[in-house]
Amino acid sequence: MGIGIGADYPLSAVITAEFAPRKHRARMLSWVFFAQPVGQLLANVLSLAAVESYKPWIKEATQSCQPADLECFRAIDRLWRLVVGIGIVPALIALLFRFTIPESPRYTLDILQNTKSTLEDTANYFGAPGTDPEHGERELLDLAATQEVSRPVSRQSTNASVIAPDEEIESDSDSGHRLSDVHLRPAAAPRGRLPPGDPDFVPPLASWADAKQFFIAEKNWQYLLGTSLAWLFLDFAFYGLGLSSPEIVSHIWQGNNNSRSSVYQTLSDNSKHTLVMVSIGTVVGGLLMIKIVKHASPKVIQFWGFLVLFVLFIVTGSAWTNLLDSSRSGLIVLYVLSHIAFNLGPNVTTFIIPAEIFPTRYRCTCHGIAAASGKLGSWVVQVFLAYAFQSDKSEPTSDFEWERKNFGHILQVMSAFMLAGAVTTYFLVPETRDHDNKSRTLEVLACGKKVIDELNRQRKKEDEDD
Repeated sequence: MGIGIGADYPLSAVITAEFAPRKHRARMLSWVFFAQPVGQLLANVLSLAAVESYKPWIKEATQSCQPADLECFRAIDRLWRLVVGIGIVPALIALLFRFTIPESPRYTLDILQNTKSTLEDTANYFGAPGTDPEHGERELLDLAATQEVSRPVSRQSTNASVIAPDEEIESDSDSGHRLSDVHLRPAAAPRGRLPPGDPDFVPPLASWADAKQFFIAEKNWQYLLGTSLAWLFLDFAFYGLGLSSPEIVSHIWQGNNNSRSSVYQTLSDNSKHTLVMVSIGTVVGGLLMIKIVKHASPKVIQFWGFLVLFVLFIVTGSAWTNLLDSSRSGLIVLYVLSHIAFNLGPNVTTFIIPAEIFPTRYRCTCHGIAAASGKLGSWVVQVFLAYAFQSDKSEPTSDFEWERKNFGHILQVMSAFMLAGAVTTYFLVPETRDHDNKSRTLEVLACGKKVIDELNRQRKKEDEDD
């Protein structure tokens, strides 16, 4: 799962960003990420349905199923295998799409530098020239020729593997008029000669020299650091708090009742409580994000999302013990609000921003680095919690009581990471919208920190003048 999801995070975001029209890019990325809370919801529904289906064979009066009780023991054994095994269904669906989805037009044009293939894919998916079965391919050829005339005609060699201009690859089609898959090498326009986002600008191919120029000399490492740290701080708190942990959920619902429930009741309650406390918050937050991202930039949403989470963790942590004793319903409300804030905030925007602000040749790599930084945070926090918050093992009930008494302090500690995320977002994450809240093109954002800083200064000046 780590390898699969680790690859799918940058692939899903980047493919969507590079296919999406400028106007709807952020909302389309939000819709893609909304699959996560929907998946969580379906997983909880599946677990609840599986528990209910095995209810006749699970002993309701016992706290555990012993091997001697074969009927109950086998039911539990089959139950967890069924829940885990059904996970192959969405995996196969994802594989089907991964094997059939084409490369994005920007990747084909900027990296493969195949203008004709780009036009074919665009025609197939967006109804561009080429829909007429008799004359469409000729229109594509004419348009491709026009595009090539307008581009520079020479390019310095790079270490990337590119097929020669006149080399053709045999087409699978029997049609003599079908476009051959010709890879072209247009020239790279010198930096600074064309304005930002000019369609005639041909970006360089990825190389160590170009990476050094882009990230070091032009200081775009700050954007990579900002997106990576923001994701790390988010996941450090998100996974460290155990907001989806059955143990934490049981504390909230059971109060100070330390008695163990039956096997069936434990499994059923865990599914129901998680369904209410986690899925409601994540689904509502995700839907609100899809609506609000149209009116506010991802950077603004991420900044205020971190600050809202900071306040929620401080309030929940400070009132944790009192609410457990007096108002568990109030604690449940705060819990749901936290999940809404996660998904109407940095849990989604950390997915969106890295897919927008880097050039095509580094976009997927940088998004992968940022996502990996988040998972590094989720790993580090487990080590941190294991050694920083150890309970007294000499008492049999110490784990339960210690967790119940001290989880509020952990929330307060983790709130500091939310504040750090807000500071990181403010200083190291760029603004992706212009002064009238329109998303900037990926070509403009790909120009990097120097150009974006200048555009932001102009935006600030225009806001002040208004």
